[in-house]
Amino acid sequence: MSADRKKIYYFCDETSHTAGDPFLAVGGIAINSAALAEIEAEIASIRSKYSISGEIKWSNTKNRRDSGQKAYADLLRHLVDKERLHFHVRFQETAEYNHRLSGSRLKIDTVSKAHYQLLLHRPVEFYGKTCDLHIRPDNGNCTELLGKFVDKLNSGAKKKHKIEVGCIRSLHPTDSAKSHFLQLLDVTLGAFASVRNGRAYQQPEVSPKVQLASHILNIWDNPNLHVSTDKEARRFNIWNVVPKYGKGIVTKG
Repeated sequence: MSADRKKIYYFCDETSHTAGDPFLAVGGIAINSAALAEIEAEIASIRSKYSISGEIKWSNTKNRRDSGQKAYADLLRHLVDKERLHFHVRFQETAEYNHRLSGSRLKIDTVSKAHYQLLLHRPVEFYGKTCDLHIRPDNGNCTELLGKFVDKLNSGAKKKHKIEVGCIRSLHPTDSAKSHFLQLLDVTLGAFASVRNGRAYQQPEVSPKVQLASHILNIWDNPNLHVSTDKEARRFNIWNVVPKYGKGIVTKG
């Protein structure tokens, strides 16, 4: 690789694939390698302030106004505002996909393919021409095979986006309990998915998740998550997938 190519780390995760929600969400954050240590230090400061020792996740939101989750959500928004980090979310309606066509692992393979599409059409398309990409998905059944598709992703980069170099340099599933960046992603991604699925407001207004989801929507200026942003928007991108029928990929009914 050329010495003048920047190095981008892309942390990605999925949510709402096992809860019976209508919409699966996969999301990712892109961080220049030069900014990793500085952002890690900011996260460490939050963890110290709130005496956080374990993993911060949307799912373990507690009934506290000044929670670690809120601080993580605020930091993510601040980093996007300052263009020190980019944030992307891809929604797809699960019922529109025939999991038997996805692969032998059925719904797990559907989620794995959602990750593949996110990678190909967001970090690869956005940064692959000028940057080397190091992909770090949260580990689990849905991402454990992604490492085998690096060559296919690089081929797709050439075919779809005319990127001649093999821009994905590594792809390693990572334990979110050991990755503060995956935890940083998890809180806001979980909130957005909860809102997109109409789950956030099926609870009493005093629910800590309802309060946190409302706060997160507010700091993002109340985006309409049902509507995709401009496809070229790198800093903050919402992508609502419209399935292509008749391709042997998805079926309806």
